[in-house]
Parts: sequence; structure tokens; C-alpha cells
Amino acid sequence: MNNSIYKRRRSAAAITSEETKTKAMEENYEIALFVFIDGAEGLDCPSMYPNVSKRIYNVVFWVQPEQVYCTQLARGLVPIWKHEELFPLGKPGEFRGFLNLEVVRHFSKSDPGTSNGQVVVGRAQIPLPWNLYKKKSGRYGLVRLDGSVLKLEGHVSLSMQLKKIRRNSY
Repeated sequence: MNNSIYKRRRSAAAITSEETKTKAMEENYEIALFVFIDGAEGLDCPSMYPNVSKRIYNVVFWVQPEQVYCTQLARGLVPIWKHEELFPLGKPGEFRGFLNLEVVRHFSKSDPGTSNGQVVVGRAQIPLPWNLYKKKSGRYGLVRLDGSVLKLEGHVSLSMQLKKIRRNSY
């Protein structure tokens, strides 16, 4: 009988020790979002926007407004970025939300009201994946403000994945 009590205590101590190790390991890790922005299509259709001469775009994206990222500039009717970004979101369970993005046209002198030559030609809010290491990818529709009306116009192709990373490894 004493032997079985000893085994149970030893087993409980081992479980507590494992839980402590796991908790310590979890404190050294956080969740990061890996985003791959491939390209876009259907931006500034030439028949609808004949005055657009320079078709130079980039994507501005964020989950938290204080951490904004952007791609390099790409030219053409079908811009290709092939941009990768890994950015921290925090401890597991601290985040939920959306990947927000805007496709921006640069050096636009034909659009009224732009003092810096930049025009947002499409926006999207894409829900973040829920599971670690499960890739979420697709072609996501963009919304454009035309006067006071929202129009669906264009798509952006991207994939994203939640990953566990060591704290301060980015």
C-alpha cells in the first residue's frame, strides 16, 4: 500500500514538473503572423480610369495600427510583389482580429485632391487564421470608395499563417 502512495506522489510531482517546464517554455515564445503578398489584379481598369497614366502600386498592411508594414513598389496592370513579412502579435490568446490592407497607387497627378500623389485603390479586412501553422491563402476582393459609394474592384492574392516564435527572434 505504501508503494502505491509513493508511485502516485511521484507521478503527481512529475506532472507538476512537466507543467512548470511547459509554462516556462511558453513564456519564451509568442505568436507571429507570417504574411506572403503575391500580387493583385483588376486595379484601375483602363476602360474605367483612362486618365491613370502611371500604374505603380504597393500594399500597406497591419493587424495593430501601431505596426504598419508595406511592400516595395510594383508597376503594371497586374502588379507582383512576392513580399514576405513576419511580425509579432503577442502571447497566445492575446490577439484576434483582421489583417487590414490597402493597395496604394503612387505618383498620381490625375486624381483630384491628392497632395502627395498617393491614392488608395482598394481595401480589405481579412480574418486572421485561428490555428497555428495552418496556412490560409486565397484571392481576396478589394473595396474602393468611389465618391460616397463602395465598389468591389480588384483582388489581392496572399497567404498567411500563425507561427510560434522565440521572443525577440524577429
